[in-house]
Amino acid sequence: MSSPANLKHPSEGAAIGAQVAKAVAWVSGVFSLVACISLIVNQIQIMQVDPLNDATLKALKAQIPKDLNNQQLRESVRNLSFMTRRSFFTNQTMMRATGLMLLFGVAIFLASSKTYMELRLRLPVPQGQAPREGGAAERAAYRWAVGAGAGVIVFLTLLLVFISPPDFDLMKDDKAEGQPAAAASEARASETAPAAKPAEPKPAEPKPAEAKPTVATPKPAEGAKPPAVAPAPAPAPATAWPSFRGPQGLATAPHRNAPLAWSPADVAWKKPIPKPGTNSPIVWGDRVFVAGADEQSRDVYAYDAKTGALLWTAPFKLEGGTLPKVMAEVTYCPATLATDGERVYGVFATGDVVAVAMDGKPAWRVNLGKFKNSYGHSSSLLTAAGALLVQFDSEAGGKLIAYDCSTGAVRWEQARKVKSAWSSPILITVDGRTQVVLVGNPLVTGHDPETGKILWQIEVMNGEVAPSAAFAGGRLFVGTQGMPLVALLPGAADVKKLWEYEGEVPDASSPAATDKYVFMAASGGMVTCVDAATGKMVWTHDFDDGFNSSPVVVDDRVYLTDKKGNTVVFKAGDKYEQLALNALGEPVDATPAIPDGRIYLRTLKNLYCIAKDGR
Repeated sequence: MSSPANLKHPSEGAAIGAQVAKAVAWVSGVFSLVACISLIVNQIQIMQVDPLNDATLKALKAQIPKDLNNQQLRESVRNLSFMTRRSFFTNQTMMRATGLMLLFGVAIFLASSKTYMELRLRLPVPQGQAPREGGAAERAAYRWAVGAGAGVIVFLTLLLVFISPPDFDLMKDDKAEGQPAAAASEARASETAPAAKPAEPKPAEPKPAEAKPTVATPKPAEGAKPPAVAPAPAPAPATAWPSFRGPQGLATAPHRNAPLAWSPADVAWKKPIPKPGTNSPIVWGDRVFVAGADEQSRDVYAYDAKTGALLWTAPFKLEGGTLPKVMAEVTYCPATLATDGERVYGVFATGDVVAVAMDGKPAWRVNLGKFKNSYGHSSSLLTAAGALLVQFDSEAGGKLIAYDCSTGAVRWEQARKVKSAWSSPILITVDGRTQVVLVGNPLVTGHDPETGKILWQIEVMNGEVAPSAAFAGGRLFVGTQGMPLVALLPGAADVKKLWEYEGEVPDASSPAATDKYVFMAASGGMVTCVDAATGKMVWTHDFDDGFNSSPVVVDDRVYLTDKKGNTVVFKAGDKYEQLALNALGEPVDATPAIPDGRIYLRTLKNLYCIAKDGR
């Protein structure tokens, strides 16, 4: 019988390699086992937890019918619900990351085990004799059994984590969360009429002309020169606020005329919005547009800008499939509409992209297709060069899609290597030419609006990207909670990082900028002014209530509305100087529209018009 002393490695290098492979196999094996057990335990726990039935949340909801006017209570319910669900989705994301690490760990374990088996100690072969083959089949069968067993365990674990969804609906109990049914009915009634349910949409509107979701993207002929980069867009009328954060999405009014301070006497009108939504109002001429949605339909509303009369409603019902699950705080229509003065365009959580003529008749409708996005699609729309621009970012990747404004046909699509994001595109002008700028995770990209071609890109983002970019003085400003505010200098075909500001950066509200300053409003209540040239903090001011709404610059003033509906107006200067504080009395998440001489504010239930001297 041979003793262990007779066993030898094929070579000295094999001896070292065997020891390394053995150590790696042990470490990766233990790691994979721990990850596997952790995934199974976490998945069992998460399947037993319903974020809608949190005990504290249910207790707070039960108090709402007893105190209908307690806005602080309702705000607490909304915040707790949001944080509970956000924690749930974050945990799911972390579990998927652990699953990927498990696969990586198992791969290393199998590879290192195989290496060790090849380099392990062996009996020396007597000189002049052939190596023994006995036992080779048994050893191969043993290795196969170990590998197959590990593979089955890993496969079942990942199947449990990735395939088995928790058995609850994120949309149920929406009414109880925001307000009781009776309160909802009362809120939807007009100021002078008795409480009643809003009327069902009237007779059937003409069915939208259905455009096929997969329209071929035209490709330029070989050898053909690409179109010239788009010139700077013509400025929108001062009376227009055509998209989220105004003209070009830049949060800067093209005029100097806006109400500074107001009281109830300065509210020109207040009108109920039939269905809830978190999108912001847009304005063109004598029309104000917002969207509202529920499980029955997604609606576009047009109001008379002077009187507040509801002129028409364009409803869009689901055409096949099932409604996606969305968070109640996000709603089915978080994305702000856009208009070019000929049509109004909308995109909903269902993936439907719609166009409505200015008289309320549907023009066209397409669907983005299935997508995976934790909070639903929230990126607002923008128009440029006769095209409707849609930022479509999901876990499967990102695209910038240009639909023809007249027909809904796809002009072009440009893929981007990004993950889910909820920011919105903006238009900037560089050297007299227009660029579309998108903020994603991890890339910020500049595109030619005529072709979609990526002119430049830079990897500076991380985390949950919801704030859009700000632009002024040739500089671009991007950031989100958990990372610095970053200043970029975009060129015609390149981009350069200028500075980073390591301070509190918003998670929802987008920054606004002037040539000298960048303004940010965080959800915790901190407002920060940063020097646009150097990135140094100029001042900060802490408010009692936080912000989801984005700041808007009007001349040398900044308008900012907090979650409780208080609009603060302060000087755009090197120190905090408050000019006015205006209370609305209703919670606000939307960003105000500020065309020449007026301010339009949207709450979950109502649309307000503030005018100078009440005009």
